[in-house]
Amino acid sequence: MRCWKCGKSLKDGAELCNHCGVMQERIQPDTEEGAAFRKIYDLLGCEQVLKDETCLANAIGDMMPDAGRLGNVIRKAMEAGIGAIYLDQLSHSATGDGVFHEKVRKVLTDVVGLPMKEADRIILYFDEMIGWPEKTGGSNLAVGDQNQITVSGKCGPNAEWMLANHNLIFYGSGEINSYASKIAPWMVYLEENKEKYQIERIVIREGITGIGMFAFYGCHTKVIWLPDSLKVIRDNAFSNVSGLSRILIPDSVEAIGRHAFSGCTSLEVITFPQALKVIGRNAFEGCASLSGVYYKGTYSKWVEMNIVPDGNESLLSATLICKEENEEKKFTDTVTDDGGEENQESSYKGLAIGVLIIIVCIICIIMYHYS
Repeated sequence: MRCWKCGKSLKDGAELCNHCGVMQERIQPDTEEGAAFRKIYDLLGCEQVLKDETCLANAIGDMMPDAGRLGNVIRKAMEAGIGAIYLDQLSHSATGDGVFHEKVRKVLTDVVGLPMKEADRIILYFDEMIGWPEKTGGSNLAVGDQNQITVSGKCGPNAEWMLANHNLIFYGSGEINSYASKIAPWMVYLEENKEKYQIERIVIREGITGIGMFAFYGCHTKVIWLPDSLKVIRDNAFSNVSGLSRILIPDSVEAIGRHAFSGCTSLEVITFPQALKVIGRNAFEGCASLSGVYYKGTYSKWVEMNIVPDGNESLLSATLICKEENEEKKFTDTVTDDGGEENQESSYKGLAIGVLIIIVCIICIIMYHYS
């Protein structure tokens, strides 16, 4: 199998890419066209599909004989640079945000000449092909689509939230407020309507830079997607989110506060960025299921990080995968590379001495024989 984001080969059934650190679970296509695109993408890989202007169009024609017009549209879209835009987004992000999709939509409408509705369908097919963790494109909820919003409000000086289609969505800029002395408004609403609303995912969009204390304490969800703009996750931000099984911490995050993920009993896999400097006390307390940690830096960088050991025993006993070392280690392991080279050098010296002794013995025997 190939990683959907970087295209590198992985072992069949791999949950995490050892090259780019992205989890391999993807949203499945809802459309026939998206499913066909996905098969092509997984077979050939992102590089060939998105760089070659004719590859995808030709493959679609072979796989879907009645898709002549679709093939022509895809060919024009690729010639207009859609593949390059998607490839660029994949190179630095694991999600397709609103700014990115607006760029794609503008090319499809202004350059290719598609009506808005058809442009959104093409975006949907490409998104289903890749399988972004957060579903985007034609089926995505656009911020401000009032017909789909159940309830909304402010959650910071420049940040807002809304509940829409069982998605809890945050957008704007700056930090989401802390709720150490009161319950977050979305949690109040969800508690009052818990039989009616089950949150499928928490989506925090680009522009949000911080998540305040107790913002999602006890929230019932299995999926959380964080933006590349995020810098800090404060104390108890995701405490007791018991349904969360895996999470990707964006490359921009520098600090994770105390008890940030404590009580996340189902958490199994987490990805940390190289930029991360601090993991606070009890940040992963009670995360008994945590078994795999991917760190996007070297093992030596991990050791240098300020990880407060108190209450983080489950984190410090999990299996660590370092991106640049490409091997698994226990946090408690001591790794030395110099020893192997020294042993090899010692072996060579021993062999040379042995050969020399044999030569001396042969010379002595010959001299004795002729004396």
